Amino acid sequence: MRKRQQGRNPLFYKRWFPDDVIILCVRRYLRFRLSYRDLSSIAAEMGVAVAPSTILRWVIRYAEEFARRWEDFELVVGGSWRADETYIKVNGGWVYLYRAVDERGRTVASYLSRSRDLPAARIFFRKALKRHGQPRSITLDAFEPSHAALRRMGMRNEFNFRGPNPVTIRSCKYSSAVTQIRPLTVT
Repeated sequence: MRKRQQGRNPLFYKRWFPDDVIILCVRRYLRFRLSYRDLSSIAAEMGVAVAPSTILRWVIRYAEEFARRWEDFELVVGGSWRADETYIKVNGGWVYLYRAVDERGRTVASYLSRSRDLPAARIFFRKALKRHGQPRSITLDAFEPSHAALRRMGMRNEFNFRGPNPVTIRSCKYSSAVTQIRPLTVT
């Protein structure tokens, strides 16, 4: 029977491999999208023999927990957002990408949807407002369901629409977040 290692993170309790190896493999997979076989060879260079299937199980088990813990260190976004929607091909099918960036080009939120309609816009804005709070202003393109979603959310007091210091909702027909976002690649 193995003894419990002293000073071990309880998140990795009953794991055979050291904590730093698990963290390194999961972080590199999430950050750089390396294959499990590549991560296995990187671990082998460090002197640890680990199977790619084991790394797969680590990613499945710890990815959500790592993302939750890293939210505290996320960069704060600015108070002026630009939001739009576009369509992209993902795994051979076309989907709509709703996205918002701040004035410095940092991503506020993104959402993939099969439809381009009011419910999809509402889900996207709820996600962005929940994660980052209220901005000073939101600039939208001319797509009416996005405007309608924000108006309805404001009427339901989901954000400050009419009170003191309300969120300014602007429309610019030709301005989009496309010019503010780094090139998007989806595999």
